[in-house]
Amino acid sequence: MGYEIRLVALNVNHRTTHKPLPTKLTNSLLQLKPDVLILTEFVEATPRTELREQLSGAGLEYIETSQRIEYSPNRFTNQVLIASHWPIIRVDMLEKSPDPHAEANLLVISTNLLTVAGIRAPSYPKETARNWRRYWEWVSDNLHADVAAGDFNFDPEKIGSKHQTPVKLLTNAGWSFESPRGEWSYQGHGGATTRIDHVITNSGTQVVDAHYIHAGIVPNFSDHSALSALIRFEKSN
Repeated sequence: MGYEIRLVALNVNHRTTHKPLPTKLTNSLLQLKPDVLILTEFVEATPRTELREQLSGAGLEYIETSQRIEYSPNRFTNQVLIASHWPIIRVDMLEKSPDPHAEANLLVISTNLLTVAGIRAPSYPKETARNWRRYWEWVSDNLHADVAAGDFNFDPEKIGSKHQTPVKLLTNAGWSFESPRGEWSYQGHGGATTRIDHVITNSGTQVVDAHYIHAGIVPNFSDHSALSALIRFEKSN
């Protein structure tokens, strides 16, 4: 039997800081009618009752967040939030993560239809090719899901090891990339834009359509566009 779900992902630009999620931003995301909503670079120092009530009121009543980790004194990681129309079960990675940022910035949940991962690839201080490869080796070896979406911090269409190393590792692990419609997904402070937010699929799952949405989101609420993707898949009875 064939199914389709709408997945929406957004980097909310909290930068490890606990901030309220503006109601206008949440409303903009809910207008896209997601069945599964992924928020990355999200920080929940204390339970966000208003946000959870808003999501629940829109039918996204099942919510999980990744753990917030103190990686040095009074310095905390970002998190990932996933909200779903269907009951969800948290899925743990099989192997220990390379570092706290890797662990906190990836969340995998299973519904009765799909296994979904929300991801925000860490931007390592003084990043080296070795750190970057180690991170993506961990993801490609251990991420078992049907679909993953979020801020990957690389552009599959660009040359160079920063972009092509993870593409090769993920492709070899069976993942397929979709090229979303729209010119850009991230806008830097200087106005330069790039495409670093993506959706990838595995296990025969197909992206029917994916596109970036920045109107009403960038630059007022985030430096990232929302990514909306229609996912099609087969499920036996």
